[in-house]
This record gives sequence, structure tokens and C-alpha cells, in this order.
Amino acid sequence: MSEVRRRKRQFEVGFKRQVVQEVESGSISLSAASRKYELSPNLINQWRDKFRGGVLSNEPSKRERELEKEVERYKVLLAEAHADREFLKKAQDYSRRLRKQDSAVITGQNIDQFRTGLK
Repeated sequence: MSEVRRRKRQFEVGFKRQVVQEVESGSISLSAASRKYELSPNLINQWRDKFRGGVLSNEPSKRERELEKEVERYKVLLAEAHADREFLKKAQDYSRRLRKQDSAVITGQNIDQFRTGLK
């Protein structure tokens, strides 16, 4: 007989606060919230106790703080990549201008300029 293991679900603090506030405000009953969010009434009661104890505060969780730090690192990397890209675009533009100056296109108007150097 195979055993089916349920993966433990993890909920964000904001979601927990939302469910608790809905139940606390009376806009939805405990059993209705349990059915709506497919949660155990005991779990919601645990969240209520934590909310009353100040554990479900507005402060960011450890995971949220870690993600914020990661986002800041990526912002720095993005800014550096953008600066590098702008530098390369300017260097490419400069290189094109130099090649354009160095290259000589001989036309009927400037042919005399090239003939004088040959004699």
C-alpha cells in the first residue's frame, strides 16, 4: 500500500493576517473561512492567538527581508549592466566615427585631393 505524503503548506504573514482580520471583523465566520481557504479551523484559531499576541505584526518576515536584500543586489547589478551597456554604445559610436574619418570615399568632388598625394 502506497503512502501519500502531504506537503506542508506555508503561508505568508499577510495572508494569515487577512484571514484572521476577516474572521475577527465578523465579515466571515470561522467555518466559512475554513471552507473558503481550505484551512483547518484549528489553524485559523492558532493564527488568531498569534495575531492577538502580536506575532503576526506588520513587520516583514525573515524571508521577506532576505528577498528585499536580494532585490537590492539585483538592482545594483542591473545598474552596473546598464552603465556598461551605455559605455559600450558610446565606444561603438566613437569607433564608427573614427572609421568613417579614416575611410576615404573617392568621388568626383574630392578626386583632386587624392591625386595630389600620388605625384
